[in-house]
Formats: sequence, structure tokens, C-alpha cells
Amino acid sequence: MARNSYIPIHEMTGRNTAEVAKLLKVAKGTLLRWLRDGVLPEPKQVSVAGVKWRKWSDADIARARSVKTKMRRGPKPRNQK
Repeated sequence: MARNSYIPIHEMTGRNTAEVAKLLKVAKGTLLRWLRDGVLPEPKQVSVAGVKWRKWSDADIARARSVKTKMRRGPKPRNQK
């Protein structure tokens, strides 16, 4: 029996973790760590052709961008007198 290669378009919308990492200019591992540590809520997961992937919506990406801003490394700004 041949496998059906048709994937409904509603299953294809959204971005995967690697795309979001590139968009935010962070490592994919950083996003996965934020998810694992509960810093970032888990985006919806979908299964396409038996493969599960995270489907990042625009709202999920906005939350990740907000977390990135709060998690910035580097020296703290000095208090100005």
C-alpha cells in the first residue's frame, strides 16, 4: 500500500523551531532549553506524516522575542546620577 504524501495546507502553516531560532537570532538549543525550563510555554505540536514538530504561531514567536529581551546577557546598565 502506497503512503499518501498529501499534507493539508492547514498543517503546513506556522514555523518550526529551527526557523524561529534563526528569526530570533538564537540557537535552536536555546529555544529548547527555554521550553524545557518552563521559561517559554510549549507551542502547539502537530504530526505530519508521522513526524511531530512544534508549530510556532505569531503569538508564540512574540512571546519568545519577549523572553529573549528579558534574558539578555552582558553588563547591567549603570544607574545614572
